[in-house]
Amino acid sequence: MTSPLPPPTPPRPEAPVQPPTPPPPGPLTSPPPPGWPIQAAPTRPKAPTGAILMIGGAVVMIIGCFLTWFTIRGVDVNGFTDLGDEDRDGPAFFGFAVILAAFGITTLAARRLLPIAILAVVLASFATIFALADYGDINDLEDLGFADGGPGLPVVIVGSLIALAGGIVALAKRRR
Repeated sequence: MTSPLPPPTPPRPEAPVQPPTPPPPGPLTSPPPPGWPIQAAPTRPKAPTGAILMIGGAVVMIIGCFLTWFTIRGVDVNGFTDLGDEDRDGPAFFGFAVILAAFGITTLAARRLLPIAILAVVLASFATIFALADYGDINDLEDLGFADGGPGLPVVIVGSLIALAGGIVALAKRRR
């Protein structure tokens, strides 16, 4: 009896097997052989907006250090005024501002540097947190009726927030 199925097809001769292509060079492999294209990462874009914001925020912080932070018993107190044994925070904010301005200038001059942008965000965050803590202390003095607040510390807060925005803008700039 004959089978209702068609006869089996004869096997085809197999195509020659080509060796697998080597993986692209990585950090632990040797450099590519001559003639292979070298894939370089695209250059980092400039981030002038972030740099200008960092520099501008630093300038605003410095101005805020010299403005009146609060008035107590008719005496205007800024970030550098000595009140007995109390340490003033003006020099610390001035130092934060100088470092943030240096980060901004570096970012402006040397293209976008990822570590600089990260450090700018961290430093501006610390400056903002410390300024808000000082502002809380001044508000406590105002609530008790011992002092009247001035414009200096809010200006420092705004400056640190501007510098923080500059660091975030520099971080957000992507390669194309």
